[in-house]
Order: sequence, then structure tokens, then C-alpha cells
Amino acid sequence: MKNFYKKALIISPHSDDEIFTFPFIYSKENQFGSIDLLLIEKDSKRYQEALKSAKMNALNLKVLPNNVNFKGLFFHKNFNYLVKYFKTFWKKYDLILAPLIEGGHQDHDSTCAALFLSKGKKECDTRVVLYSTYRGFESFPWIYTCGISSKYNPVNIFGVTPKKRVYYLFFKTIFLCYRSQIKTWIFLFPALLKSYLRMDFNKFVIGDNLTFKDIVSKSPRVPLYQIYRGLTKKQWEKSLISIENKSTK
Repeated sequence: MKNFYKKALIISPHSDDEIFTFPFIYSKENQFGSIDLLLIEKDSKRYQEALKSAKMNALNLKVLPNNVNFKGLFFHKNFNYLVKYFKTFWKKYDLILAPLIEGGHQDHDSTCAALFLSKGKKECDTRVVLYSTYRGFESFPWIYTCGISSKYNPVNIFGVTPKKRVYYLFFKTIFLCYRSQIKTWIFLFPALLKSYLRMDFNKFVIGDNLTFKDIVSKSPRVPLYQIYRGLTKKQWEKSLISIENKSTK
């Protein structure tokens, strides 16, 4: 029996992150009425690329209000806004797809943390599914890899059966829509190939019963962004904790 989602949302911190959700949205188990794609980072060139991707994959592209400007690598500095903005989603969608906290990119982790903090303790019918992008190996944190970290309980991990055309669409979207990012995808290719062979692309995390503290605890000891982007894990956590304290008062 297929799952039917009348209105779904993909939260994409940057244009091209939505590609990692393709095995789920193009799976044999799931059907959709409509899918909105929320692009958080504002970059005029990459917006045009995302618009092309959305049209190709029948997604409704959404962006933040015009007076809000999110710059890549600095989502944690606008964490409070994300939390408030995401609060409007819980009665609007019956499914939300968001990136995992996995220590790969700080914007991905900030987006995930903000989503869970926005939910608070409220009970709702919205299903949350978390998708993996990339991260560092747990034993060798400076080496890129893909797939869900062992920090996540296997009970919360599930697999889907992608339709045959999904990987065709995966690469078609990269090469026809996201030409500005091709070098990045080539760099990630060994990690992507490993993930494909192990069928890690087909695996997702159920976030329905996870809390803000649960999800933040999954951050690795040494995130990739600490090694390559100059933001320490303590600095990232400090930005989140200050907002969490305000929201729980």
C-alpha cells in the first residue's frame, strides 16, 4: 500500500540539496499531491538553477520573504528567524523533508535544528523525514563520505524502493540545472558511488518522535565544517543554545 501525501515540503538549505530527496519522492512506496521546495539561501544565479530544477521535477519553488537575506555558511547567525518561520509549517504540510544533522555543512545542521526547535512539544500529524547529504567519516573526520551516521538509531532508519529512472533524474538535474556546482559533485563522486553501491541513497530517518535535543546530539565530535570552514562545533552549538533557552522560557 502506498503512502499518499497531499501536500509535502522539501527544505533545501542550498539549491541542489533537494537532489538527495529524489530516491524518496520517486519511490514506489510514495505518492504526492503537490511538493513545495523551499530554498533558503538567496543567490540570484543559483536561484535560477533551482527554478530550472523545480520545473524539471514538478516542484513548486518557494523562497524566504524579500526582506530576508540568508547567506551561505551563516545560517546559525539567523537561527532565531528560521525557528519562527518554520513554526508556520506544522499545520500546512502533512510531510516535511529536511536535511539530517550530520556535521557535513553547518547550514544543513542549522536548518534541521531550527525545524525541530520550531516544533517544540506540540503534537501534530505532520510526518518528518530526514535526508542525508554528506559528512566526514567518524574515524577519519577529514574524509568526505555519504550515508546515515551510526549515531542514528537503526530503529529510526528506513529504506525505500526508488523507481528505475531516479538516478537518471539525479544526474540529469545536476548536469542540466546545476552546472555551477558540477566541480563539487565531481569532488563528491567517490563518496556518492560508495553510497550508491551500499544503497545508502535509499535510506532515510524518521524524525516524527525525535526532539531538538535528540537531533543536536547526533552532531559528530569533529564536524567537517570545523575542519574546512573555520566554524567550531562549540561556536555552532552556542548559537543554537542561546535561542533554545529563549524559546523554552
